[in-house]
Amino acid sequence: MKRAILAASLALPLGATGAFAASDQMLDKVDTILDDNGFTEVAPATLSDDQLSYIYLQATTDEDSARLEQKIKEAISPDMADVTLLPASVLTDDTAELIISFTYPKDVRQAVQDILDQNGYDSVDAGDLSGPQVAEIYLAGTGGSDTEVDRAIKSALQS
Repeated sequence: MKRAILAASLALPLGATGAFAASDQMLDKVDTILDDNGFTEVAPATLSDDQLSYIYLQATTDEDSARLEQKIKEAISPDMADVTLLPASVLTDDTAELIISFTYPKDVRQAVQDILDQNGYDSVDAGDLSGPQVAEIYLAGTGGSDTEVDRAIKSALQS
């Protein structure tokens, strides 16, 4: 059985594993995004952290609503429940037939690195974080208080 892989332009490592649970803030944000785009029957708690991260980060782009709706539809597909976000750089010709390519906004990685640097975590490379870790830090850093940002970074780095 072949497993679907999401290829992201945001460099995410293969080794960044471990249990990372989406925050209540992420679940609430994705719930709003789903509702606003007509997916009221989808419960965010039933989605994987990678699916939640992808939906949240896609909603931060300047995509038109029809394109965003299509990306959400793809992301919530039952076939995507076991997806893993991988950097495009690790993909080979052998995996090309398994790829469903999604692209994050180009400035997300840099924004997360800036958030880390501004909060005293300049020794951490945003490129070494998983998709869910990046999304949680980005969410807190672009809309949370200093306390929420610090809490999100600590939580993400402990996972």
